[in-house]
Amino acid sequence: MRRYALAGLVWMAAATVWGEPVKISERFGFAPEDSTRFIQQALDSGLPEIMLDDKGAPWITCPLKGRSNQALYFADGVVLQAKKGEFRGKDDILLCYRHATNIAVVGMGRSGGTIRMRKADYLQPPYERAEWRHAIHIGNTSSFRIENMLLAESGGDGIEIYGTACSNGVIRRVTCDANCRQGISVCSAKHLLIEDCVLKNTKGLPPEAGIDFEPDKPNHELTDIVMRNCRVTGNAGNGIEFFTGCSCSKTAPFSVTVADCVVVSNNISARVGGGRWKRDNYPQGRITYTNCLFEASRRYAVSVDAKPVEAYVVEFLGCTAKDTNGGEAGTDVRLLNYAENGVHTGGVVFRDCTFHQDSDRPWAKGVEVKKYLQEAFPGIEGDIRTVSPDGKVKELKLSVKQPSVL
Repeated sequence: MRRYALAGLVWMAAATVWGEPVKISERFGFAPEDSTRFIQQALDSGLPEIMLDDKGAPWITCPLKGRSNQALYFADGVVLQAKKGEFRGKDDILLCYRHATNIAVVGMGRSGGTIRMRKADYLQPPYERAEWRHAIHIGNTSSFRIENMLLAESGGDGIEIYGTACSNGVIRRVTCDANCRQGISVCSAKHLLIEDCVLKNTKGLPPEAGIDFEPDKPNHELTDIVMRNCRVTGNAGNGIEFFTGCSCSKTAPFSVTVADCVVVSNNISARVGGGRWKRDNYPQGRITYTNCLFEASRRYAVSVDAKPVEAYVVEFLGCTAKDTNGGEAGTDVRLLNYAENGVHTGGVVFRDCTFHQDSDRPWAKGVEVKKYLQEAFPGIEGDIRTVSPDGKVKELKLSVKQPSVL
């Protein structure tokens, strides 16, 4: 879990020593009302480094297509703005990379760069309702870097990563603010590092999460992914979301670590959702949260939904929850059990986790849905402590042989 996209980083380090980036306005032109043709010419030029230079006004654009072996720089404080009245197509993306390699989108200086769309316009006529008007789309693209950028008010995601060829990626010091569907969507990726990012204020179309890891085909994978030192806050949906219902036993084993992240004021801070898989068709691997803070969750700090004990492991190591509302189950942790054909949510580990509670209540509950009967939850293990409102600490040891300790 420490390979961190080395192949991509080798190229990206070299990109800054080839010379000064070509200023797009000087080589290709600039028009304050619409610079699409100039920017696209620069992207199509084959130049290794190009820059949106400071013209004292935003660069206004329609959808753009990026190319391989190129770094697009934003001069300090420069804004790339979606043109009003455009982006009528349901999947019109502001900056789209498909089947590319060795690309970078980098903001320079203290302020970095900004890509801003017009979410409020896209949510009303004459626009057709859609969730794919992303700020940046990375499709089947390898060796990519997005750094020091603000991605705001898209009609979809700040960043979408999609396709089995997505690999060796770095997303660093990126703020995704007030996007419509997600801050970031990761549908399939290998060797991906997400670091020092802020994912906030997602609202508009579901799931409205800060970040959503959601492979939507059996051959999509979440392999060697690290998310660390990020802040996920104020999203209308969940903070960090995993949905794995489209995966199966043929899916590459999951290997995802979420480390040292602060998740504040979301619906559920950390949700892992599974599926109603057939027996012997469960995806494998491990999803790990370590040293994370889950604070002021409007429902639960943690929810693990319909993931049988035979599937991948979900573990929480050294995590802390505070000011959890408790949701309709009145608890910090919800284990949502479909119990279909005797399959129960399990394979969840809590090690050295602390739950600060504002009322005297159970720290975890198993919740049935629809017609299925209440039964025990196997495969819940580890050790946790609860801290009551008066500061009283209770230590609990959890064992797969004693699920009743919940």
